[in-house]
Amino acid sequence: NETIDEMFRRLQTILNGLKSLGIEFSKAQNNLKILDNLPEVWEPKATTIFKARDLKVLTLDELLGALCVHEVHLNNRDQNKVKDNITLKNSETRGRK
Repeated sequence: NETIDEMFRRLQTILNGLKSLGIEFSKAQNNLKILDNLPEVWEPKATTIFKARDLKVLTLDELLGALCVHEVHLNNRDQNKVKDNITLKNSETRGRK
């Protein structure tokens, strides 16, 4: 349940450690690793980015921005579902009295 921002900070730490050892990856390799390892609920967004963007030139910051916007959307959707469920349960409870 880590956020996209937390995932990116962890990735940056790993990439910086590898870079200090002389191991570097291309933008495309980094982007593919990120997109391939997102949770299943992110698959539609990952597929959209994969097909619509050139992963060879897409920076990690650009990818982070796109994923953070989507994360906000997912969180808002989840919050709305909770509110709808609470409203429905309250309506059902009132109807039983």
